[in-house]
Amino acid sequence: LTGTPLIGTAIAMLPPPLVRLLLTEVSMRQFVNIELHGIDVMDESDGIPPAVARRQRDLRIPTATKLRRLAAVLERLTGEFEVVTLAEAARRWAPPDGGTAGRPRAE
Repeated sequence: LTGTPLIGTAIAMLPPPLVRLLLTEVSMRQFVNIELHGIDVMDESDGIPPAVARRQRDLRIPTATKLRRLAAVLERLTGEFEVVTLAEAARRWAPPDGGTAGRPRAE
């Protein structure tokens, strides 16, 4: 699971023991970004077309289950990391030169 991104789909779809393993790996990082989308907390009962629900398997997981899993992940991470916006993280983590060192200049 090393390097696995922390996304809503993984939180919803992976069995809880694998989510815990993922969180253990994530806890070793200096920076954690969780990518979530509205659909990450939706299920088939939200009026999703059946053709979409058949292809997007996480829609078969009830919203309540997804919210429980997400809350557990956030609870653990907020106990280990400071929560900031992505804009604030960029200010803190960006290289002093704005990330331009070593890039060819535009002519």
